[in-house]
Formats: sequence, C-alpha cells, structure tokens
Amino acid sequence: MKFSACIEWLFAEGGASFPERIRRAHAAGLDAVEFWEWTNKDLSEIRAALVETGLPVAAILSEPTAHLVDRSTHPAFLEGVSASAKIAAELGGASLIVVSGNALKDVPREEQRRAIADALRAAAPVARRWNVKLVLEPINLEEAPDNFLFSIGEGLDIVEAVDQANVALLADLYHASVMGEDIIAAGSGRVLRIGHVHVADHPDRHEPGTGRVDWDALLAWLAADGYADYVGLEYMPTLGTERSLEEVRAIGARVG
Repeated sequence: MKFSACIEWLFAEGGASFPERIRRAHAAGLDAVEFWEWTNKDLSEIRAALVETGLPVAAILSEPTAHLVDRSTHPAFLEGVSASAKIAAELGGASLIVVSGNALKDVPREEQRRAIADALRAAAPVARRWNVKLVLEPINLEEAPDNFLFSIGEGLDIVEAVDQANVALLADLYHASVMGEDIIAAGSGRVLRIGHVHVADHPDRHEPGTGRVDWDALLAWLAADGYADYVGLEYMPTLGTERSLEEVRAIGARVG
C-alpha cells in the first residue's frame, strides 16, 4: 500500500516550510506528498525539494476551485484544469482534485449531476494532454452544509456516467464516515473507479486509531478489490507526525 502525506498538516511541526516537510516525509519513508492549493506556494522551492528527495506529488487542487453544478462556471473550470494540469505534470503527475460546489436551490438534483458529469467529460481531454487524472471529491455536509456531492456512492455514479479513463473518484473515507455512509457497500465492485483515497479518523479528523473507523476492514477491502493508487494521509496528528505514522504502518502491514 502506497502512502502519501498531506503536508498541509503532516510534518508541519515547528512551522516547517513546505520544502522541509517534503524532506521530512522522505526521511520518514513516505511514498509521496500532496497538498491543496498550488497557487499560493513557492513552486520553485517545492520542485527543488522533490528533485532532491525523488518524491512525487500525489494530488493537488485544480484551481480556481469550481462549482461544477453551475454550467456558467465551466469555461473558467476548463481554463483552470489546463493551467493546473501543467503544474501537476511538472510535480510528478499529481492527480487534480475537483469538487462539485454548492447545490443550486432551484435546479433539480439530476440536472446538477449531469452538469458535473458534462464538466468532467469536457475536462478529461484537457488533463489527458498532460497525462493527468481528475479525481472528484465528495465533502460531508456537517462541515460544508451547502455542498452538493456528499457521498461516495453518488460520486461513483457520476464518474461512471463520465466514463473517461482519467476521471475517477477521490474516496475520502473521513468525509464518508462523517455522513455515516456504508463505504464498502457504496464502492463494492467499483473500486477501479477510485483514483485516490484520503484517510482520517472520525470524529475529530486525527490519525487512524484515534476514532471509530474500522481501518483494517476498509483498507483490506480496497486492497482486495484491486486498489493500487495512493492512500493520502490527510489528518491532523495528535502525537506528532512520526509517531502518528506508527499506527498507519501497522494497519498497512496487516492488510498488505
């Protein structure tokens, strides 16, 4: 199982710079790093740290963040994908994270789903020029009450409707756990449509082992069903990053 450290939260002790967080992730034996926005970071320093360590970037946000439910935003979304995909390719082939945006109150849900699918279908060849994958992320309604897409099951339905090889789901197991979703039932037989995974325990979004999620069952299911991409560690560590990784590694060793 390949682990990617979200360096927005991990290896940030002591106010470490992002290049230093990359170096710390490499020293700790992580397979990749990831972060959110790329437009607010010194990419030249980040690239230097990536070259120095040999680590790739697993995922970044496509910017500007779009509202795919709203067709009027699609032209700006496609422009953002074009710019972000170039950066993603330069950072080692990072996947581009995209989100649905807030639900439109007076538009039928099915029409909003079609709008998301149409945007992703149009963006797929733009990203493909850079050999980059788009990953659609559902977000829980407790933290984003107006958000449209909040379930892995519906996200997979949209990805299947798009039916492009470089469009997949970002299965954030924390967000799904907040929503009480039966993750294995929602994704059964569809794991190959998942292009990236995020983990954090629920509640409180700390490292696996601090909450109620059965990580052995979830990660074993992903591995058994053929998931071979990165598992992104997007949690706020309670013990310091290095110590928090002990439980992650123990789970990884148990599930293979």
